[in-house]
Amino acid sequence: MDGKKIALLLAVFTNFLFLSPARADVTFRGVTVGINVKNLKEATSWYQKLAGEKPTLKPIPNINEIEVVKGFWLQLVEAPKVNPGDSVIRLGVTNIESEKERLAKLEIDIGEIKRVEGLIAFSEFSDPYGNKLSLYQVLTSK
Repeated sequence: MDGKKIALLLAVFTNFLFLSPARADVTFRGVTVGINVKNLKEATSWYQKLAGEKPTLKPIPNINEIEVVKGFWLQLVEAPKVNPGDSVIRLGVTNIESEKERLAKLEIDIGEIKRVEGLIAFSEFSDPYGNKLSLYQVLTSK
């Protein structure tokens, strides 16, 4: 199995494991993922479109944080140099087709939707700075 399929299966597993009702053996209840961007104002606007105009925190200069879903924060860090890596931010949605339509109206192209029948539908795309993102919809029920 190639790396992309493993990453997608991991995303599905994580969705079932950590986004389910609270578990007694897991003590953390939030995740913050930081990415570097060249222009904080432009990046914040772009990610607010992607996330649906979520509130933004400005904890310190050159950093904005957007709570994408309850307990999951995307931290945008303004940096003089941006080196997108091999990491991917995967965002789960309930209906990937309607999300694609919503984002297209905002001029965000998420590319082709691919399917692993009975398991997952997903798309892979990049932000304006080359950071990799993916939307996914779980096609199985718990």
